[in-house]
Amino acid sequence: MTSPTSTAWIPPSGGSGPRRRGSARAELVFAVALLVYGVAVGACWRLFAPVIASRDGGSEDVVAHDVTLSLLAFVAGVAVGIAVLIRPGSRPPLRTAVAIVGSILAAGVAWVVGLLLGEPHVRAIGAPFVWPVTTAAVIFLGTLIPVVGRHVDQAAGYVPPAPPGPPTSYTFPTSTAE
Repeated sequence: MTSPTSTAWIPPSGGSGPRRRGSARAELVFAVALLVYGVAVGACWRLFAPVIASRDGGSEDVVAHDVTLSLLAFVAGVAVGIAVLIRPGSRPPLRTAVAIVGSILAAGVAWVVGLLLGEPHVRAIGAPFVWPVTTAAVIFLGTLIPVVGRHVDQAAGYVPPAPPGPPTSYTFPTSTAE
């Protein structure tokens, strides 16, 4: 049995209680929201890329399409990472995994939606996958910030140890010299 000031993380009890079902439902909703966000990013790519691209159709045009998708993916990754840090859910490690895997899938969805809406093929294959890398980096760096780290720890059920106080009493050793 651990004391209330123990540093050990105590996972939620097993079973299929309301907390576990609610947590799974929340993660499913989060994953679906990421996929919808991927559709929106793909549509934005289709809308913004022609504006950014030059009118002569040269190599700058191809680069402009790739960079537009990369920038949109970067912004999406930052937004998802911040959302996970602000709302880590009842099980932050699961929310983080859902965010990263969902970002990978959403990046693929954005890419496909952009192609279906008429964008030329992306030459920089990694352009849409800036999203999951950015998401992971924002979550990692965000947990290093003390205020955010405490927020995530509290959501996970981690109880920090009590700070050490001064000793309550101290007895000096007595000598038994005769």
